[in-house]
Amino acid sequence: MNTNTIPRPAAEVITAGFTFIEAYCTHAMLNAVGSLDDWPAFAATWGRLEPDTFMADGGRYRRRRHGVFRVDKGGSVVREPHQPHWQGRDYNPLNGGVERWFAPIED
Repeated sequence: MNTNTIPRPAAEVITAGFTFIEAYCTHAMLNAVGSLDDWPAFAATWGRLEPDTFMADGGRYRRRRHGVFRVDKGGSVVREPHQPHWQGRDYNPLNGGVERWFAPIED
């Protein structure tokens, strides 16, 4: 695949499986597609994550919410119905192999 025509972050995800984007770049990308006036309300939701009760080691050190989105061919982002998070044991030997129903993300 020719990654020369793909924006850098997307190209890095394709080739390396991840990317790092500085906060100021993320802000600019988000601001380009809509107002960030609701950012403080969004940021506050991170303080309302719920305990992960599915830790196989019995730990209560993780807090989570879960949501699934898809992007259609036209670029529209659609929130999918609430569903469990799933990882197989081959990917997550400690916590995989079980449907983990985390609280849904907030609107």
